[in-house]
Parts: sequence; C-alpha cells; structure tokens
Amino acid sequence: DVLTTCAADSNYDIQVITFSDPNGDLATQLTADAAPLYYTLSFEDHFGGQYKTRPISLNNVENQNALDAQAALEGLPNSAIPSVQVTSVNDLGTLAQVTLSISFTDPATTGKQNSLAANIVYDADVCTEGGQTPYITNDAAYDTVIVSVHHQALTDAESSYEENVPCGNRGICDASVGTCECFEGHTGEACEIQSVFV
Repeated sequence: DVLTTCAADSNYDIQVITFSDPNGDLATQLTADAAPLYYTLSFEDHFGGQYKTRPISLNNVENQNALDAQAALEGLPNSAIPSVQVTSVNDLGTLAQVTLSISFTDPATTGKQNSLAANIVYDADVCTEGGQTPYITNDAAYDTVIVSVHHQALTDAESSYEENVPCGNRGICDASVGTCECFEGHTGEACEIQSVFV
C-alpha cells in the first residue's frame, strides 16, 4: 500500500530565539575570548514526537550562527524538520544579544509549530545525560545568559495558523490518491482558494 496525504494550508511559522545577558558578559565573552556558548534546541512535532539537537555553538559570527542552527535542526532524526531557514543578528553592542529567526518553510511543517525549547548546555547536564563526545563545556561567565523563544506575529491580520489540517477543513481528503475534494465555494490543491463570494 502507498500512503498518500492531501495538501494543507501553507502558513509558515517563524520563531525568534534571543540570547541576552543583563550583565553584558555575553558580548564580552563572544567578542573577546571567542569562546562559543553551547546550547540545544528541542522540538515536539504534532504527533508528540520529541527531538533534541546536538549541542550548537553560538559565537560572534552572524552567518555561522544561522548555518549551525539550521544544520542542527535539519539533522534531527526521522526528518522531523526537513528544512528550515535561519537568520541571525548579532547586536553585541547596545543590546548585548544574539537573535536567531527560524522559519519553518517545509510543506511537512506548515501551520503554527510547537514552541522550540532553547537550553544552554551546563556542565551538570553533560554528566546527567550520559556524557557526550566531544566533551562540551561552557565558560562560567555564561551562567547569567537568558534565553527566550517567541512566535513572530503573522504579517497579515487576516492570516491564522488554525488550518494546519488536510484540505484546510474545507474539503474531504481522498487518501487513495492524495487529493482534496473541496466543498462548494472552495478550490485549490488544499481548498485554500475561495471561489464564491457573497
């Protein structure tokens, strides 16, 4: 048997991760010592599957931060996140923070995703999780770094993430061929186009 699926709406989620330090040590450490900060990202899919990246280094090179985060997320097992786009902004001057914007751009991850969890790798965690190779440790100066994650608001006020279901709840999925049979007034691959206006 061949498993086929129907298309869903394609509103893509963007999550913003901010690393900041009220003491300013983040800027000092990343620029002076060039010692990276190691962190992990955890992702839970819509089926309850939980995935955790390998430790990712955060440093003072914007593009490298984006590439490292993207490679770690796309490297999760079972193609949990087949593809993402990551951008990075280092504001180590005024704000003493590094921001990563992660866009879920794959058809397998349409709609609003569960929030990523960003966690700094502390020495105690390395031992309790069974060790790691190579051994990774963060400088004690990073102990005051704060990590926050939020979903970026949709640009269009009319948009929503509610239709992350086959055929957008505006049709019936024919799983034998992977196409939507749209209800009256809707058309398109995912029944996303309104064809009747009152």
